[in-house]
Amino acid sequence: FFETEDRQKYLLNKLLLEDEAIFMDELESELFISRSSLSNDLNEIKAKIEPYALKICSKPRQGMWIEGSEQNKRHFIMDYFFSGQFMKNIHQYVRHDVLKLPINFEELTMVILDESRSQGLKLSDFVIQNLVVHIALAIKRLESGFQISVIDLDAQRYEKEILVAKNILHRIRQVTQIDFPHSEVNYIALHLISKGQKGERTFDDGSTNQLRQEILSALQRLDRETDYHFSGDFTLSEGLLTHLEVLMERLENDVHLDNPLLDEITSNYLDAFNLTRTMLSYLDMLQ
Repeated sequence: FFETEDRQKYLLNKLLLEDEAIFMDELESELFISRSSLSNDLNEIKAKIEPYALKICSKPRQGMWIEGSEQNKRHFIMDYFFSGQFMKNIHQYVRHDVLKLPINFEELTMVILDESRSQGLKLSDFVIQNLVVHIALAIKRLESGFQISVIDLDAQRYEKEILVAKNILHRIRQVTQIDFPHSEVNYIALHLISKGQKGERTFDDGSTNQLRQEILSALQRLDRETDYHFSGDFTLSEGLLTHLEVLMERLENDVHLDNPLLDEITSNYLDAFNLTRTMLSYLDMLQ
């Protein structure tokens, strides 16, 4: 259903970033592909990871996973997920002035990757990319003297995510000499919650797959009504999934955030805003 490159990136997200075992039968139905296509994807993935001393292992009823040192895994993750295309995406998402930071995006990404994985939080590339953009904008906010409102999170329930958020900001502070307000910790923790760990959270794997299917159906319906081709954009659908999981977690915790860019969006991007509202109205899980 998706392009080969998108499928392989999705598989590597599960195997490396989210550190999940994968099963052929489940993937065939999830990705709408044949066993032979899936086998070809896995063979190409094996060739990609081999130079990093990584290999795919499998056992009956245990699925497939990637074995190798954590250092080699992080090396591959940085090279594959956060190199040229990642920086192109960053340039698309933020204004030019935001790119002039006292810490470069590669170092910022590595800090997030190091601190999350050291505490067992396995984040997808979409979550990491969103968090990089959030922190970049937070730095610009602080440089401009803008303060964000305080939000509350259950410190016991989200102890690990809050710890990782604190560690991330501590390392950034060491490089930039910027003092982040305590309120910023919980905003970063919000990015870490939905996909960070199994355990007690709003979304388990079944809920995630249900939301993914609803998003795909909503985008297909929008395609038919508008002649766009949103449903074939894997990056869009997975980015929406990540964003909406965090949104659902905020709603679960009664956290309400005002969008400071809302007036600008409705003034300059009204068509996109209305399309977004229409698409969201098709999602049963948000009703």
